[in-house]
Amino acid sequence: MKNQYFGLRNQFFGLSKENIGIGEIGYFFREIGIDQQLFASYFCVIRFIQQLRYKRINKRLIKTEYKINRKDLKRKTMKKTIKAGVTTLALLLAVAVGVKAQTKGNSDSQRPSFSLSVGPEAGIPVGSFSDYYKWSLGGSVQADYAIIKKTLYVNLNAGFANVFADDIPGLDDLQWIPVKAGLRYYPFQHNNLYVEGQAGVNFITNGPIGNKTAAFTYSPQIGYLIPLGKGNYLDAGVKFDGNSKFVDGGDAANLIGLRVAYTFGLK
Repeated sequence: MKNQYFGLRNQFFGLSKENIGIGEIGYFFREIGIDQQLFASYFCVIRFIQQLRYKRINKRLIKTEYKINRKDLKRKTMKKTIKAGVTTLALLLAVAVGVKAQTKGNSDSQRPSFSLSVGPEAGIPVGSFSDYYKWSLGGSVQADYAIIKKTLYVNLNAGFANVFADDIPGLDDLQWIPVKAGLRYYPFQHNNLYVEGQAGVNFITNGPIGNKTAAFTYSPQIGYLIPLGKGNYLDAGVKFDGNSKFVDGGDAANLIGLRVAYTFGLK
């Protein structure tokens, strides 16, 4: 009888929680001499504990789903905001192209021959890059120096950007430090609309395993220099940030974004 008891006990406790059925538990209790009433009480307690556990699991699932939905909503809202900003700024620049008849006080003589600008940048990934990353946010510092009158400028730009990853397991945000040099040209004498082109190196500080640590980058941009008075300006532009492949055999990492910077006229 003792050997039979231990055999039944081992058989019972060797089963996983998922495989233990009501009949098996009842059979075990009958074999070791426990009556049906005690078994029924035990079974009710087990069922009650299971229901509490399921409720806790359901609450966790609901909270997790709510957090994911809020996070996704924030990202969609940010993307819409950036798109609206790019569209609005592009329309304003288009209007500025047509408004060439300005007063003499807004001529190129009021543009600084040397300036320093600081401001935020935001962008939206395009192409296959948007399958993995949703939007970017960062900032940059830029110095512009006139080399031909106050029409053609040479510039140097350095900044930092964080590209937010999509909800893909194991995929982290991408961070980089671009360092670029280029030219800025004002095509109209009495209009502060400009076109700009820059190229340089993008240093990748944080990204997926296997990424390169640096990549070639280039940024064509169109913008407008808005006078604020006392030699200060607001520099607003729409640009395209192109990057060479971060991984051998991969695709280019490109973004469309905007830069709004406060400009100090130094000379």
